[in-house]
Amino acid sequence: MRRSEREVRDKEALCDIIKSCDVCRVAFCTDSAPYIVPLSFGFSWDENLELYFHCALEGRKIDLMRSCDLVGFEMDSGQDLIKHEIACKWSTQYKSVIGAGRLRLIDDHEKKILYLNRIMEHYGYEGPGVYDPAVLRRTAVLRLDVTELSGKEKR
Repeated sequence: MRRSEREVRDKEALCDIIKSCDVCRVAFCTDSAPYIVPLSFGFSWDENLELYFHCALEGRKIDLMRSCDLVGFEMDSGQDLIKHEIACKWSTQYKSVIGAGRLRLIDDHEKKILYLNRIMEHYGYEGPGVYDPAVLRRTAVLRLDVTELSGKEKR
C-alpha cells in the first residue's frame, strides 16, 4: 500500500470496519469486462474471514461464479467530505477493506441457516432465525472464503 500510514492491519480494527459497512461490493470476472454488484452481507472471522451473501438460485452472479469462483470485494464506511478553500485540498474521510477470495454456493441446509443468521445479525436482527422453507428452497446462500485482505482508513 502506497500510503502506509493509512493501512489497517489489526484484526480487531478490520472487524470494526467490516461491522460498520452496510454493503459489500463483489467483483466477478467475465470475458469482456468486470461485473460488480452490491450485496447485503454477514461475516464471521475465527481462523479465517468468511463473508456470507444470499441471492436467487439463477442469474448472472451464479453463472459467473460457476465459470470462475475467484472474486474481489470492497466495502467502505465513514465517508465525510473535507472541504477547503483550495480545490486540490478537498478530500474525504473513510474506512475501507478490499480483498479477494473464492466464492462458494452452500448446499448444506444447516450451514445455509447459520449463514443467513449471520447476515441478519449484521443488520441488527435479534430474533430467532426462522425461515420459510419454500423461500429457502429458492434462495442461494454464498460463502466467500477470503484469501487476501487489506484495510485503509483516512481520518
